[in-house]
Amino acid sequence: MKAALVLAPWYRRESPAPDLGMAAALLKSRGHEVAVCDFNNHLFQENRRTRDYWKFLVANHSEDDADSFFARTRPLFEEYAARIAAARPDAAAFKVIGHTIENAAHLARALKARAPGLPVVFCGVLLPDRSLLDGFRLGQERWPYDYVLCGEDELALPAVLESVGRGAAPDLPRQGKVIDCLDGPHVQDLDSLPHFDFTDFDLSGFRMPDRLELFMSKGCPRRCSFCVDWKTERRYRCMSGRRIYEELAFQQRRHGIRHVTFCDKTIDGDVASLREFAEAMARPAAREELKGLTWSGDMMVRPELTPEFFGLLRAAGCGGLGFGIESGSDKVLKDMRKGFTAEQAEKTLAAARGAGIHVSVNILVGFPTEAREDFRETLAFVERARASTNEIRVTHLGCVVMEKADLHNDPGRFGLADASPEAWRSADGGNTHEERVRRFDELCDRVLKLDIPLRVNSRLTKTGRAVGR
Repeated sequence: MKAALVLAPWYRRESPAPDLGMAAALLKSRGHEVAVCDFNNHLFQENRRTRDYWKFLVANHSEDDADSFFARTRPLFEEYAARIAAARPDAAAFKVIGHTIENAAHLARALKARAPGLPVVFCGVLLPDRSLLDGFRLGQERWPYDYVLCGEDELALPAVLESVGRGAAPDLPRQGKVIDCLDGPHVQDLDSLPHFDFTDFDLSGFRMPDRLELFMSKGCPRRCSFCVDWKTERRYRCMSGRRIYEELAFQQRRHGIRHVTFCDKTIDGDVASLREFAEAMARPAAREELKGLTWSGDMMVRPELTPEFFGLLRAAGCGGLGFGIESGSDKVLKDMRKGFTAEQAEKTLAAARGAGIHVSVNILVGFPTEAREDFRETLAFVERARASTNEIRVTHLGCVVMEKADLHNDPGRFGLADASPEAWRSADGGNTHEERVRRFDELCDRVLKLDIPLRVNSRLTKTGRAVGR
């Protein structure tokens, strides 16, 4: 079977999408031919006039944004659909990750017009709650796919493509076009996965051609009340440290990369695995074999993160770590279910920075139970942690009530008068959208006055000298 793996706009362009790299590897491991069709990167390079759509500050796109984007670039959509059809695949799989689903629909319609009999599968749809399947079920007829696969797809996607490629219906739970894989099949042993395959990508066409994004785990062991990430992948699983090391060594040999960014929710969900990986990476022979390869990722604050441990990570090539601290108030941290105190967070940042690791800190402004005094505690935390912080990362809208997050499911428990995603307000009237904007501005102003680089919605807004660099 020959499968086309397609990524539509808009998705980040630092390096190839790891989801496509793993899907390509899995299909090839089963003897199939794969054509990777990265329309996201292709369209960015081919049309300079629409590059603003990729800016993260305006990335909360609506269906209207996708329609206007398609109207401006329709000839390129048609041209790329013709290119996919000319490859004569037996099936096409669209990875609908991030903000890509509406543009994937436009491209799939153009592809169906060129190749009416070509089976099209949408995948990569991770849902935090089974009730959200209803939206797909009720609207499935308007979407230009033959099937949409909801849930983890490492095992399901090859099975679905093999079925539709031979004209058979997938042997998985489904209602019409909607395939329900929220509860499996899931890969339990991540060591069994093949190495990511990026051979079909032109790495020189990405923003960071000497870097790759990989994942070492699935899920998240924390249960933060404002987040849904821990609900989309049902159970936390992690590769062994030896398997992670082998992945980096494989990619360095194949592509000559200089850095790996782990895109996991957290890289220390399994501290024993992370230690095994670091010990393997820190060996002099390994540093020579990998030619000084460095890596980075996000971590949780936990007791095992001692100065000795961070020293090992640094010796293993760790260049940067991000920490979701979110607040400097112990009361708010408890309500968020972060699992640590402000004092523990401060010590962790100091230990990481003391080992020579670049430290990024996430702050979430305006959690529902955050009173003005709690916010002042966060400002004080930022000041105390100044010497241990290389940059502060914030979200422009502050705390958003995400659908199916615990804030959304149980608003009364967190003092919410309503669960509107962005315009929510607290029952006592003290936490409103306007107040969150004021706190956001105040935090940003304080960070800039402290001369700490500030990153808003992942975009660096200010650089400069920072204490302790």
